[in-house]
Amino acid sequence: MVPILVALWLGTACKAELPQQLANDASGDFPCTTFADLLISYSPPGTEGGSELGQRALGAPDNDSVEVLTDAVLSVGFVGLGSVTDANGADIRVHGDVSPGAEIAVYVASIDGDFVYSGSLVPGATDVDLSIGTVRAASSIQLVGITGQATIDAFEALQTTCTN
Repeated sequence: MVPILVALWLGTACKAELPQQLANDASGDFPCTTFADLLISYSPPGTEGGSELGQRALGAPDNDSVEVLTDAVLSVGFVGLGSVTDANGADIRVHGDVSPGAEIAVYVASIDGDFVYSGSLVPGATDVDLSIGTVRAASSIQLVGITGQATIDAFEALQTTCTN
């Protein structure tokens, strides 16, 4: 019964929302980078709001990680890059470590779309293929802790590059 309730909760429409100024002009003060550069939200379990600790998952890998535990939610955006486009194979690498027995659900969204399930992170498998979901260009990615824990250092677009 519990897995069904979790699946129903995770399957509810969850819209990727950027702050209004970014939704209107994504270029802003965000130089182009292939790494996630905007913390949308981070909600560790047992908290009522967000936590700025999610900032640790932004930029290139630097060994300063954030934990995604069971029931935690971490959402980041690729504002400087604009979006990560779907290509053959893995499109986003989640730099970090997933503990043995852990599962972290992955959702992706376009700038004006809802988050769509796009697989799971498990030990030894931290790449995301957008073709699993129905999103052709993802501007944000969301991790939801299902079981266990993961330490997340960075999110990297693997096949989309900066054009400026």
